[in-house]
Amino acid sequence: GAVGPKASLINGPYIFVPSMSNVEIGQPPCFRKQGDRDIWLYLAKAGMWMLSSTAHQEKRESIGWARSEPVQPGSLPTAAAGWEVSDKLGIWEKQELQLSAKSTEEVGQHAAGAWRKAYSDMRNFCLLEVSGASGATSDINGTYELRPSYVDQGTMVYRHCNHSNIYLYPGKDNRWWVSNEMNKDTREAGGWACSEPVEAGTLPTKAAGWCITGEGEGGEWQQQPLTLVAKSPEGDEQAKAESWNKAVCQLTGKPFLKISGALGERAAFVN
Repeated sequence: GAVGPKASLINGPYIFVPSMSNVEIGQPPCFRKQGDRDIWLYLAKAGMWMLSSTAHQEKRESIGWARSEPVQPGSLPTAAAGWEVSDKLGIWEKQELQLSAKSTEEVGQHAAGAWRKAYSDMRNFCLLEVSGASGATSDINGTYELRPSYVDQGTMVYRHCNHSNIYLYPGKDNRWWVSNEMNKDTREAGGWACSEPVEAGTLPTKAAGWCITGEGEGGEWQQQPLTLVAKSPEGDEQAKAESWNKAVCQLTGKPFLKISGALGERAAFVN
C-alpha cells in the first residue's frame, strides 16, 4: 500500500525473526524484509511500529521510512493504525498501509502467481533489448529471449540470444540479476548487473536503480542507467529488415566489392 519514492523499500513480504526478538523475555517481535537483510519492521522505544534499517532497528530508534501510531503492549503491526510514510525531505504523510499475516505457503503461492501473470503479459513481447552497459560488462548488452519453461517453477527467466551463459532472472533478494547459468539455476544474488529490489511480478522493464560490477576481480558496484525495452518477434524482424534495406541502399552506384589482403594458398581465390 505504500506509494511514492519509498514504496519499493516498504512494500513486500516480511518474515518473523525469533533470534532478533528475544520473545522468551517478553520483548516485541521483529520482522525482516524477505530478500533484503537491511530492512526491518520493529517496535521503537517510543511505542510505534517502525520500518527502518538495521542500524536503527538495533537501537529501536524512531527513525525510518514508515511508522504507525503508538500501540498498546502486545499489539502486532497488523493491528496498528495511523501509518505514515516519510518523503525525500523527511516529511511524514498519512498513507493507508495494509498489513496482513500470511503463511509461508501463501507467500510462495502469491509470488508464483504474480510471475505467471507477468509472463502472460509478456508472451507477445518475448524479446528484451538491453543497452547501456559499458566496459567489462558490455557483453550483457543485446537481445534476450523469454524462456517459457521456467513459468512452472514460479519465476521468469530471459536468456541472451548471442551468449548462452548470460541470463536475466529475479534473484532470492528480489532484485533482477544478469548473471551466468549456475547462478540463475540457484537464483543467486550475484552477477554482472542488478536492479533495486522489486515486488514479485515486476517486469525488468519496470525495474529501477540498475548497477553494474566494476572492472576487475571484486570490483565495486556502480550505478549505471541500463535501458530495457520489450519487443515482439515480429517487430524485431521488421527492424532487421529495415536495417538491411538501409545497407542495400548504400550500394547504389557502388555495386562491386574489392577484397585484398588474403595470404596463403587460398589468396588467389579470395582476393
